[in-house]
Amino acid sequence: MPTDTALRPAGARPPAPHSGAGAAGCACPGRDAERDPGRAPRRPRPTQRRRGSGPGSRDRNWGLPLALAAALVGMGVAMLVPVRAEVPPGARAWTRHIEVQGQRRSELVVAPAHLASGLPLYVVLHGSDASPAFEERRTGLSYLAGEGRALLVYPAGLGESWNAGQGCCGYSGRTHSDDVAFVEAVVADAVSHFGVDPRRVYLVGYSNGGKMALRMLAVDPDAFAGVAVYAATPLVPVGHGPPVPVLVAGGTADDRTPWAGPPRVQNGALAPSVTGAAAILRRRDRVGATATLRLLAGGRVTVETWRGTTARQVVTLVGYRGRGHAWPQARDSPLVLARLIVGFFDGLGPAPIGP
Repeated sequence: MPTDTALRPAGARPPAPHSGAGAAGCACPGRDAERDPGRAPRRPRPTQRRRGSGPGSRDRNWGLPLALAAALVGMGVAMLVPVRAEVPPGARAWTRHIEVQGQRRSELVVAPAHLASGLPLYVVLHGSDASPAFEERRTGLSYLAGEGRALLVYPAGLGESWNAGQGCCGYSGRTHSDDVAFVEAVVADAVSHFGVDPRRVYLVGYSNGGKMALRMLAVDPDAFAGVAVYAATPLVPVGHGPPVPVLVAGGTADDRTPWAGPPRVQNGALAPSVTGAAAILRRRDRVGATATLRLLAGGRVTVETWRGTTARQVVTLVGYRGRGHAWPQARDSPLVLARLIVGFFDGLGPAPIGP
């Protein structure tokens, strides 16, 4: 049975972390690897409960000097440093646990302070070596909860990773974790427990989480009204199912998920480039050959959109000129990716339900 842990208002200290990372999460060595590709990532492994953590334990002082932490990391000593979800005013966040195939999984829930039924649902999948709380801060989408416009859930992949296909990535890829069943359970739970609109379920992913989002598009396209990813391309065939609106974004200087060129091996898996992925998705959604083009910020951001004959046939490709693997955050305003994603989803309307 799903359970909730330590409901808290915005700005309050989060509950102690549980296995799988929740609202407290952790920023472990290598956490910034996807923001800073030059930093070597740590080996992903399942997050374990720390001694003294859990319900009823005292909050600990995590004020270890960063210089000492960096030195220990350099010596190969694993440090666990908590990261709190920084939800905006008008929102609240807590950890929710879901039983999936006999395994206790967790998610961070970010909801309006006064939650109403019928809201859209945003399912946000974190990158590798990142907790849900870290992804909440990085992606900048939780302002929607503060404005009462959506409920957001940030599921926790095992070992801070997702099984996105071809053995990628990390712990979840190696152990063949059934993350498809987990994401489906997250959506079903949000519909039944929070009363979100099942016609407006949107899936967002970054890097490894984006690859997982594209896997969900391939295996369960009817579950989502739209999908948006950054620095991610599909590792599994996306098939020829019902059209799903997709936004694919990337940096033209990304050396981990190349913007253009032929498919290449990434994290041990053969993957297309960002523009190659957009071409695959255009064929899948059967959109027209001609795109509309918008130039933002003096041409630093390009937005190309292809459409078909129905509202569900739309593919958008967003390019950040000169940018690498890091998610475009609020400091890049007005180039912030979160706003482009929300605008894309808002323009789609609800998805049909049923055959």
